[in-house]
Amino acid sequence: MQTVGQRIRAAREKLGYTRAEFAARLEDVSKHNLYDYETDRTKLPYPIMSMICYTFGLSGRWILEGDGEMMIDDQHEKNLIKQLEIDKVITKEEMEMLKTLRQEAIRSADQLQNVIRASKMVSTIVRENPIEYDRTKKGRKR
Repeated sequence: MQTVGQRIRAAREKLGYTRAEFAARLEDVSKHNLYDYETDRTKLPYPIMSMICYTFGLSGRWILEGDGEMMIDDQHEKNLIKQLEIDKVITKEEMEMLKTLRQEAIRSADQLQNVIRASKMVSTIVRENPIEYDRTKKGRKR
């Protein structure tokens, strides 16, 4: 029987993230914190579990109890595949391509989130270290 930490690690690995990449998507969670959660050294706080579920589309019930599907959308996706195949609307190969595109969309969202984080960091640095400008000469004051 898997522990909460083992299920988090299994989900991270299934999604194809390193510990650092996974933690980077979660605010205020370092890769070291994530290691502690995955190895059950530290009990997973509810707010962090909620953030993990929301960010990665995981089932909270699955994380806590190991019941049901790992991904919230897994069952829905399986039902959709069955229905599309029954209706002869889409082939398995086409569905696999859609799954791949979905994973790429998740990665693109990660990249966008990294850009947003970088822009927040730059904004903070600029706020903390303002540069005065001489408006008459349109240059920096020294």
